[in-house]
Amino acid sequence: MDGKLLILCDEMPGTHSDGQKEYKIRDSRFLAVPMRHPEDDVDRIFVSWDSIIPEDRAFIEQCKYYARFTEKPKDPLFGISRRGSTDPADGTLKDSVQEASYYDTFERNFNYLYRMMKSGEDWQGEAMELGVQYPLDADERFFSDLVRLVNNNGIVAILPCFSEEKEGQAITKYRRDMLEIWKNRNDMRRKSGFRRTDEYSTAQVLDFETYSDFEEILYGRSSEEIMKIYSMPIFGEPTNNSSHSGDHEER
Repeated sequence: MDGKLLILCDEMPGTHSDGQKEYKIRDSRFLAVPMRHPEDDVDRIFVSWDSIIPEDRAFIEQCKYYARFTEKPKDPLFGISRRGSTDPADGTLKDSVQEASYYDTFERNFNYLYRMMKSGEDWQGEAMELGVQYPLDADERFFSDLVRLVNNNGIVAILPCFSEEKEGQAITKYRRDMLEIWKNRNDMRRKSGFRRTDEYSTAQVLDFETYSDFEEILYGRSSEEIMKIYSMPIFGEPTNNSSHSGDHEER
């Protein structure tokens, strides 16, 4: 097999059934596991959008607020109050890639300022600058973390799918926009000749798909796209006349 297809969808993590056979929607933690059982090493990886970019933005907004460092977090459990999805089989702790990235950036800034304070430096001036820069730094951390997960799993194409029930909602537009920014970032770094290939991903972001019934994705579009991946001559590189979509030049 030449590579894997990542399908991002609005379904919740867990084991589902179409009436004939079962299929699994994964949590983003599945992508972070360094080793997995052979039966889980599949060519199509279905992952819930909510475990990548959460629909509930409360934790993200908390991070932005506390990252200004005008006051300490009031909730001692702030760090584990995330709102992303979770696989019911693994417990109730919620999380998402974006929330983890935002919190890790907050923690990095907090520890840096704490060291400055302990050494008697002007940490307050630095805190103001970090607070202004924080949203951009957190997004960059998120993009880097997503690159790592995609590269480590041998993913060569990403199929973003959205339920018709969520079409037109702000979170759907936001997810599409963030994935487009991530794609453009990768293209720019690749064309700029970045030597470290772990700083960008060559995975293609395909044209998005809207579905009313997830079987349309399960047996339709995702099956078509994985067959295109099978036809790639080498890992991740389509032929010149490939019909593989995803350039998004029209958008």
